[in-house]
Amino acid sequence: MAVIGLATFELHPTTRGGCGMLLHHAACELLERGHEVVFLLDIPPKHFRQFEEHDRATFPHHERLRAYHLRTLCADMTLTPERSPGPHHWRSLCFAHAIARMLEREPSMDMLEIFDYCGVGYAVLVERAFGRGVIASHRATIATRLHNTLELIDAYSPTATFDQQRYIMYGLERAQAHLSEALLTPTPAYANAYFRGNYDVDPRALVVSQSPKMDFPAHSRACPAMPSVRIAYFGRLWVFKGIDQLVHASVALMRERPELDIRVDLIGPDSRESPFGDSYIEHLRSLVPPDLRERFEFPGHLSHDETAERLANATFGVFPNRFESFCYAAHEAYDAGLPLVMTDLSGWRDFFEHEKNALLYDGTTAGLLGAMRRMIDEPATRERLSRPYAVATNPLGTYYDAPRAMVPVRDAGAFTPGASLPHVLALVLDDDADNAASRTTLDALARQSGANVSAVRLTPCDPHDPNAHWLLGRSWRASASDGSEIPPHALLTRDALVIFLAGDVPAPEWARVCAGALASRNALAFAGTWATRVGAPHHSTLDLMPEAYPFEWGARPTRALLRTPPGAPLSDVLDPNLGPLAELGLLWRSIRGPESDRPSRGALLHEPMLELAPHDAPRPAPPAMLDYLVASCGGPFRHRLSLYTTLLQRRVQAHATRADELARRPLAPPPPQSSPRPPEVTLESKLAAADTLGGRTLAAMALRKLTRRLSGRTPAQ
Repeated sequence: MAVIGLATFELHPTTRGGCGMLLHHAACELLERGHEVVFLLDIPPKHFRQFEEHDRATFPHHERLRAYHLRTLCADMTLTPERSPGPHHWRSLCFAHAIARMLEREPSMDMLEIFDYCGVGYAVLVERAFGRGVIASHRATIATRLHNTLELIDAYSPTATFDQQRYIMYGLERAQAHLSEALLTPTPAYANAYFRGNYDVDPRALVVSQSPKMDFPAHSRACPAMPSVRIAYFGRLWVFKGIDQLVHASVALMRERPELDIRVDLIGPDSRESPFGDSYIEHLRSLVPPDLRERFEFPGHLSHDETAERLANATFGVFPNRFESFCYAAHEAYDAGLPLVMTDLSGWRDFFEHEKNALLYDGTTAGLLGAMRRMIDEPATRERLSRPYAVATNPLGTYYDAPRAMVPVRDAGAFTPGASLPHVLALVLDDDADNAASRTTLDALARQSGANVSAVRLTPCDPHDPNAHWLLGRSWRASASDGSEIPPHALLTRDALVIFLAGDVPAPEWARVCAGALASRNALAFAGTWATRVGAPHHSTLDLMPEAYPFEWGARPTRALLRTPPGAPLSDVLDPNLGPLAELGLLWRSIRGPESDRPSRGALLHEPMLELAPHDAPRPAPPAMLDYLVASCGGPFRHRLSLYTTLLQRRVQAHATRADELARRPLAPPPPQSSPRPPEVTLESKLAAADTLGGRTLAAMALRKLTRRLSGRTPAQ
């Protein structure tokens, strides 16, 4: 039997949430099969105590069930939230730390499953890719279960605050999906509709693992007799659930059929998900004319027994969801025998078929209204669609029975100890011909352990110099670490390329760690690490938002290790037409998006292994070359760049608002004179000073003053 780990924010009955319901059902199913289940719970301490003292005993075979509390395992973390890139990244790092501590205590664990939303599994997958610690050496498969990412939810719910941190969170979700060793999808249709075309995931990683269900409380159907009609919706009251459409259609139906007593039950907890940022229930009420509002009932969150009783007394149910992965509420309503009207969604097509066990409509209000009319006017249809057969009868599938044997994605050419790592070409850009800064970086590269690094110093030179190399938009002279000059025809690529600034200091293991990551994962386009600058953390989001890098940092070198074909002229990989953005062009071209059958993206290890040069700063990119970069290499980022444009617009708007506020602010009165005014300068005092200084000194002072006015500089002495 297998040992299965499940990491989660939610767990029924201790906390609410659809993910928690799924994991409760999954744990029950796995325990019934004879497996062991280990929870990693990121919940408040009082809820963890409730689980340990009360709720754990409600699971079958709970003697094979144990749990770890994330916050307790993270008590010894040295990294603080203030020194992390943001709250979502911090949470991912906490999960990685807690998982490492849990794996130390669970050497026999066969599989660890993490949910997809918020990208909390990214950091642990990065540590495995870079071969760090127990996470890399442990035998457990690390899988991601596809529920619904927040990026997908936000695409159907225009209520979330979109800012830089949410954009980074979308990147965490995407990167986690890409690096996962298995992606568990409830149905093939859901994965094909929402992930294959939108996320850069390897199709070989997809494993069908149907969401498990538990028996829904049985209540005898007591459908009201005409003219009474009771319509039920059951689930969370969120915008992407499409409940506003149900309200509009119901109002139209009430006006159209005044002879009927039509009532609507909207069962589920409220949210702050209205378009105006307040109660969604209040927003829904505002959509109903005052004379009809008493026909819409909002009972809030109910127990399963209370919900089952209401569903038993409903004429039919409506699920107008805009998108779904599985939707427990719809399946439970179906199992309760309630005839359903449902949106025709990819997440439901493997379970519900139009006219066979539900009425599916096209997502329009007119389509919904037509289906509701049929449910009212055709009692035979209601009877025929009242759970004619069972659906979703293969809970979890067979994956959990031997998860390590069924891992679909482990690179066939993965690096093994003793194999040679990629040969690294390190270019050191010395814009100011600063010998001391260059020597600092070259010495650090000479100290790289366990990796083959060829270091080349580039210093500016005249374009007409016969040994000039035209790279990154300017001419350079190239020299090896020993100072010997390298002619243009002799500077060729190796297996990987990194560009440093003079003054950068990579740690002795930097090249080995990054080259090892590229060697172990063919799907890694580039590898790098976090950095420090003047001792302070300097976290890059290059791995999460590479499309934003030239807009945030311009032509500044990324310090990422990029794959290159060996033995090629540098001009073949650093496009001369991109000028100083040529490295970004190489990085962008190395990333293959969802349209590829073997997608790739980069990763950065969350350990600072590089001290940046003190003068490091953004380097503005020429607008024409930035345009060319987007046009020639931006294909894999089409969707992300459209989102990033929105983010930039918000920044511009915020700056404009701030500028307007400052312009409207009244000028402060001048501060009171706290010291006596200096004596008035008179002609007599000027003559006395001139007589004291002498003519030569006065002439020099006049020259300095004139020079400052003309050039802003003081002339050399």
